[in-house]
Amino acid sequence: MRGRLSKGISLLLLGLGISSGVGAADGGRQLHGTLYALGSRRTVKLYAWEMTVCPEVWTSRYRRLDGTLVVEDFTRFAGRRLSEHRYVRHTTGERSSVQVHGSNLEFEYRRGAQRKVATLAAEGVFLTGPAVFPFIEQQLSRLLSGDELEFKYGVLDRLDYFTFELSSQSKLTDRDLVVRIRAASPFVRMAIDPIEVTLSRTGQFKGIRGRTIIMEMRGERMMPIDAELVVEAERPTTCAPATPSPDAAGKARSARARRTRTI
Repeated sequence: MRGRLSKGISLLLLGLGISSGVGAADGGRQLHGTLYALGSRRTVKLYAWEMTVCPEVWTSRYRRLDGTLVVEDFTRFAGRRLSEHRYVRHTTGERSSVQVHGSNLEFEYRRGAQRKVATLAAEGVFLTGPAVFPFIEQQLSRLLSGDELEFKYGVLDRLDYFTFELSSQSKLTDRDLVVRIRAASPFVRMAIDPIEVTLSRTGQFKGIRGRTIIMEMRGERMMPIDAELVVEAERPTTCAPATPSPDAAGKARSARARRTRTI
C-alpha cells in the first residue's frame, strides 16, 4: 500500500518549483537546476531540471544526465487561479491531468490502453502542481508567525486529492527559510515523508528536499525517486501568447457541440 499511495503523491514536489513573481505580460523567467541524491551532500547528480514561468502558462522538464526527457508538465492559470494541470511521465507512459471548473475537478489518467476519469468537488483551497508555491509565498508571513495552514492537493494519477499541512519553524532573521509540507492524515504520512521547501528571506525559491514527480521502472514495478532539487540559475525569457491546450480545446468543442444539439 505504501508504494501505491506514494506513487500518486510524488507529484507534490513538482508543485513547488517556481516563484510567482512573473513580470510583464510578455516576459517570464527560466529556472535551471539539478536533482541530487539525498544524503550525497550535492555530489551525486541524478537529473537536470528546467522550468519556464510565464503569466498564464508554466512548463517544466526533467531530464537524465544524458539529456533523455523523463517528465514534462504544463500548468495553466486563468485570472491568477489554477485552471488546468497535466503531466507526462515518459519513463512509465503515464499521462495525467486535472481541469478546475469552480469547485468541480475533472481528473483524467491514461497509460497505454487504460483510461480512467473522475469528477470530484473540493471545498476550501485546492492546489496542485506549481500552484502550491504562490500559496506558500502569499501565506509566508503567517507561517513564520507559527500558523499551520491546510490545503487540498490534487493527486492526478489517483484521480483524487488529499489534505496537506504547511508549517515553518524558521524566523525572519534566518538566512534561509524552510517550509514543511506534511500530509494531514497519519495513513498518508506512512506513504510519504514531509517535504521541505527552502526560500530566501525575500521569498525566492531555492530548492526542495523529498519525493519527486519522477518515476523509474524497476522491472515491472514503478519506483518513486527521492532527491534534493537545487535551483542553480535563473534568467529572463520571452513568453509566447497563451493558447488553449489540446485537451482543454477538445473538451470545449465537445461542450459547445452538446449545447448546440440541446438547442
